[in-house]
Amino acid sequence: MLPHIKHLPQCWRVPLGFLLIDEVFAATYPRYLNNPTDGNNHWHYLGVGVAFYLSWNVATIIGIFFGTSIPGIETWGLDFAMSATFIGMVMPHLVNKPMIIAVVTSGSLALLTFDWPHKMGLVLSSLIGMAVGYYFEQATKTPPQSLTEEK
Repeated sequence: MLPHIKHLPQCWRVPLGFLLIDEVFAATYPRYLNNPTDGNNHWHYLGVGVAFYLSWNVATIIGIFFGTSIPGIETWGLDFAMSATFIGMVMPHLVNKPMIIAVVTSGSLALLTFDWPHKMGLVLSSLIGMAVGYYFEQATKTPPQSLTEEK
């Protein structure tokens, strides 16, 4: 998001940075891509961020006080719902080969290291996936031609 908000004063960047979570990114980033010159994009970002922040906190408070009173909640499959949500947020943003390679690498390694203690396999898989994606992104960039090169 930095390239899209770095022109804003710090009094905007700090709260927008605080509000940036995966869901806010997924809901806001397409607007920046589709309307990069819209001067009101930061207001959209703020609105989405505040809505998510408030709903998250209200849901957390409700869960704290009433979560144990819902019988059988552990059988609802909410752990899978979180995974499905993240998959749904990531898929539309896989727009080039380095991104796809990074996700496939990370996902494959996460499956192979699933049994590692303290979820360290997930951490390592994420880091390696990012590194592989970065490598392929750099490898596919064409170097700028020198102005002094003979043609």
